[in-house]
Amino acid sequence: MSYAVSIHGPENCNCDCCRVRRAELDAGCTYNCSAMFIKAGLPIREMNGMKGADALPRLNAAIAMMTADKPGFEKLNPPNGWGDYHGALEFLREIRNACEAAPMGVLHVG
Repeated sequence: MSYAVSIHGPENCNCDCCRVRRAELDAGCTYNCSAMFIKAGLPIREMNGMKGADALPRLNAAIAMMTADKPGFEKLNPPNGWGDYHGALEFLREIRNACEAAPMGVLHVG
């Protein structure tokens, strides 16, 4: 199982950034990395329905925390080998980049 995250422009928004971003963000990460996201203060499901602009501070804080304590987060690598610190961090960066590009977009987490 994995998290699937996408961003969609608000229905009343036809700006280029939202229209482009709808197609560009299709990020996924295994549930096995959940402990990392929780430790970073960002349970992924909590972003469901958030606007990109509202999610950015939490994403930036989580990315900063994970970057500052790489050894601590690497200890949370799943023992079964499905997912790792680097993939989890890249997942958050992909979401952050999409939120920066489409701040009025709405995140969908499945």
